[in-house]
Amino acid sequence: MSVRFCDARPGCPALPAAGVGVFLALMPPLMVIAPSPTGVLAPLYALIFLGRYWRHLPLERLRQAPACRALILVTLWGVASALWACNPSMAATKALAFVAVSLPLLVLALLPQVSGATLAAKSFVGGLCVAAVLLAGQTYGDVLLRSGLPGAREVVAAIKINVPAAALAISCWLLPQASAGLSRPWRRAAGAALLLVGCAVFAGDGSAPRLGFVIGGLTLGLAWLRPRAAMVLLVSGVLLAHLGAPLLGPSEFGQKVFQPLSWRHRMDIWQLAGELIIERPLLGYGFGNSGEIPARAGVLPLSQRRAAMPLYPHNVPLQAQLELGVLGVVAFYSCLGYLLQCLWRLPRAVQTTGVALLAAALSVWCVGYPLWRATWIAWLYVTAVAFQATRQGWGQRAAIAPGPKV
Repeated sequence: MSVRFCDARPGCPALPAAGVGVFLALMPPLMVIAPSPTGVLAPLYALIFLGRYWRHLPLERLRQAPACRALILVTLWGVASALWACNPSMAATKALAFVAVSLPLLVLALLPQVSGATLAAKSFVGGLCVAAVLLAGQTYGDVLLRSGLPGAREVVAAIKINVPAAALAISCWLLPQASAGLSRPWRRAAGAALLLVGCAVFAGDGSAPRLGFVIGGLTLGLAWLRPRAAMVLLVSGVLLAHLGAPLLGPSEFGQKVFQPLSWRHRMDIWQLAGELIIERPLLGYGFGNSGEIPARAGVLPLSQRRAAMPLYPHNVPLQAQLELGVLGVVAFYSCLGYLLQCLWRLPRAVQTTGVALLAAALSVWCVGYPLWRATWIAWLYVTAVAFQATRQGWGQRAAIAPGPKV
């Protein structure tokens, strides 16, 4: 079993697929047990694995890859934002940390194509099955497995479980693709893991994991029937979450529909983010500087909390615009458009899975989690590596049973 690069010509040396398989098997359980180390261990593993075979890397192709160029551009702009950031050292440090986490994982996601895809598929399905069992055990037992470690802090289990629940709510929609070319027991295990993730997500307290799971599933079905419509709805949903979120709090509709305090606080934050963006629209407040913006006098109108931006605005397009200004918005939507363009060129079944993963991830990111945090960046790249490494088996199966025409 070996891995060949996407642009490899005949005779190009192949890399052992076992390393990719180990990566895909270990990351899901690690994310469920201890999310924070995932942001360090995932890029470190990728760096060591790629470092062993750096002579075989198509470096010139990588330099020219749009994804790599976009990553470098965002990093340079983030470092440059230290010139006008609320906290200059934080802007530069966080931008460099972002590229350190992203670059090795991006290279790993761009390169591998696994011959037969069997090893990678079994590794990912097996890892996600273990992760689903661990997530369900923690959710229904209202306990954190890492709480038993020496020096662990006392925390509310339900709050911390939301992070791995949201992560699996995204990546579980890759299970149909990953298991498609495997034997019946593997497909049944994948189906059971998908069901178990869904049960754990709805048994937990978080709204973001539920939203990600539901949107991912609905998009999977729609994209199979009407891929173009699914992509249009995806972009429309992101635009609505971006432009409409700051207007939700002041509206009668928003105040009537979203009664829980957590949502009212979100609406306050989104409204505040919109006001702050208007005050500094071109350059923003600096990379990773949302929590450094000076607080305002008084309290937020709906939640009655201090009128200050928390560590992040719980909406990734808003965060990109708030911190990086106009270029942040352009970069965000350019990346989204590029990903959709790449997906459009793939076989229907693979395209369907990719759109579902994007929809699930963005639905979670538009209501909950931070844009630059290493844990989330690493997990999305893990999912991208799994998608790339397992898509060949699904493509072969799709050739036998193609979906309906657009």
